[in-house]
Amino acid sequence: MTIFALHSPEASLVLEQSGDALLWRHLGLPVETTGLPPLASTRGAATFSLDEDVPFATAPSLGWFGPLAVSVAGRVLRWVVTDIVADEMSLRVTLADSDTGLLLEHCFHVLPGGGFEISATLGNDGPVSVTIDHLASALLPLPTGLDRILSWRGRHSAEFVECVEPLPAHQWRRETRRGLPGHGGPPGLYLLGQGAGWDQGLTLAAQLAWSGDAALAVERDDEGRHFLSAGMADGLTLQPGERFEAPRLLLAMSGKGRNGAMQQMHGLVRASMDWPSGAMRPRPVHLNSWEACYFRHDESRILDLARAAAAIGAERFILDDGWFKGRNHDRAGLGDWTADPAKYPDGLKPLAQGVQALGLEFGLWSNRKW
Repeated sequence: MTIFALHSPEASLVLEQSGDALLWRHLGLPVETTGLPPLASTRGAATFSLDEDVPFATAPSLGWFGPLAVSVAGRVLRWVVTDIVADEMSLRVTLADSDTGLLLEHCFHVLPGGGFEISATLGNDGPVSVTIDHLASALLPLPTGLDRILSWRGRHSAEFVECVEPLPAHQWRRETRRGLPGHGGPPGLYLLGQGAGWDQGLTLAAQLAWSGDAALAVERDDEGRHFLSAGMADGLTLQPGERFEAPRLLLAMSGKGRNGAMQQMHGLVRASMDWPSGAMRPRPVHLNSWEACYFRHDESRILDLARAAAAIGAERFILDDGWFKGRNHDRAGLGDWTADPAKYPDGLKPLAQGVQALGLEFGLWSNRKW
């Protein structure tokens, strides 16, 4: 038995290598791992097991009835650990299924800010293509004491409506199918402990670093444990030699309520960004043209607005919707990325130069699916 543990200031992630598998021991508030007995010595017989109890692994295999890290139609994957590389801040485990030739690499990192980043990469080293029904970015055990799920729904002009629901007796699932997160909010959730609020109580926050379709699920097993699965909503086909990295999962855990988890999540996002200057700078104060002008643009009016912004200390001016050709209402012109000649007969360059002459940065709004 070998124990692998990653510790942030407010949480611990503990795994045990046992035989061919890497098993979950703990995910939650900080724990001491010295002297832990093997997991097998702490578990009794399970009512619904085949021959013996099957513990929860990072990539569950034969005999496991809960959620799967990788699902292939008509196949039972038999994951075997082939390599583990670990240090105090990271853990990388490689698993293989000999029947299909699939390789699965899980990476766990402690990032600045106090949270964790978890990723999954699937490769096909077999001779034929393999169709994957589902690949989880992360499959995690949830700490005891949680009793609510906080997620978001919404519509245009009523975005980010908080939905608080009890932890499920069976399964809770949220899946997006629009190709982007939409008005409901990000592909993420909070899991709240009993009595947890803004400033106190056990709180877990999880979000995929991803802007496409996603599936999040919380499921309860026959022994009363809950698991979190997060990943893409779509399947994929891997040709021989191909690799695919699932969206990374950002995970924050705190005993200081939603604010504690939120502070960690902000640190995770800052640490994950590729800043042009190498580090995040203070955000400029900016004025946006939208509420002042909507689609009614002309260069002199926009420059007057920029002058007013500069006069009160703004540092950036954003030219919002309505600048491109034919964009006079919200059912026309979207996607015509040229300046409207009726509004800007000389293009946007004179406007940008005028804004910059006021000491402001010039920003431009666009709207597309990247």
